[in-house]
Amino acid sequence: MKVEQQNDDKKKLTDELKCEVITPIFSYGANNSINAFSELRPTSLKGLMRNTFRIVQQKVIGEKENETENLMDLENQLFGDAKEYASPLRLAFLFDREKLRKGQRKINFLFHDKAKSNQNPNRFYIFPGSKFEVRIGRRQYKNDDKPEITKDLDWYRKLIELSLILGGLGQRSRKGRGRVFIKNSNQTVLKEGAMKKHIQCLLNEISLAEKPIYKLIGNKITTDSKKTNNRPVIEEIEFGKLIPKTNDWEQSFLENIDNASHEIQKKWGEKKFTTGSSNQRFASSVMVGVAKVEKGFLPIYTYITPISNGRYEKKINGKGEREEFVELIKNDLGGDVNE
Repeated sequence: MKVEQQNDDKKKLTDELKCEVITPIFSYGANNSINAFSELRPTSLKGLMRNTFRIVQQKVIGEKENETENLMDLENQLFGDAKEYASPLRLAFLFDREKLRKGQRKINFLFHDKAKSNQNPNRFYIFPGSKFEVRIGRRQYKNDDKPEITKDLDWYRKLIELSLILGGLGQRSRKGRGRVFIKNSNQTVLKEGAMKKHIQCLLNEISLAEKPIYKLIGNKITTDSKKTNNRPVIEEIEFGKLIPKTNDWEQSFLENIDNASHEIQKKWGEKKFTTGSSNQRFASSVMVGVAKVEKGFLPIYTYITPISNGRYEKKINGKGEREEFVELIKNDLGGDVNE
């Protein structure tokens, strides 16, 4: 496995990323009441980064016999843990708190159920178009406390960008919420085809495999890595049909996701590979995201291996629940993926 060693003295140690909210963010701190304001929380971003890092790594080789333990040791060195490694990464959100709160309003948390109830109350959210910055810093190690494996600041920046494309901040982030666009240095927005290629490049940059394993073929990103582990990893990424820019595109997009989730739950019941199950501690095996591109917004469907109790759950009757879920969303959006 390729892991580059860095010379801390010659690498940039701080950076600031200019960000714009694409879809509503429902993120709360200790006060999680229905009247709590949504907040930007560094712990939420760091948790998202760690999860993205895990699912990108198809196979991790190390000194331990268990592949998951090797991954955990690698992750602890790159992000820190409570015992051996201090975190090499510093994260902070820069924004006007009063302005961010003043502009917040309430909407239903779930669009498929408009009834106001304890299960689906109106919640404050950070609305699309809100702007903030993420300041990232990487600590400078002393010789006696430097872990075996390190990465430079640019690698962490790319991981943040990939994390905010595939995943999101706050609650219901696997169902399209909390998506953020990071502006590049020249303030341009990528074209649709360039964004697909960009995501493929980010995946291969974050992967620590010896050679690039993620390939862009048509409207899908696939991997040639054999699935030999019993943990969630990326199986495939599929791009949907471009959504034109309108005043309410994000609400329509999220309504389609929620309606599809509701229909799948009714049909497939307790299996819930798509929607997840808190009782079974099973996270959704499809992440629905969206990226801002030149002429609109590009839906992104990331299929994650559905691992339950340490084993892969096979698809049912040829066409699985996850594929049917994505088809429902695409049909509501007005068609199949681009050809």
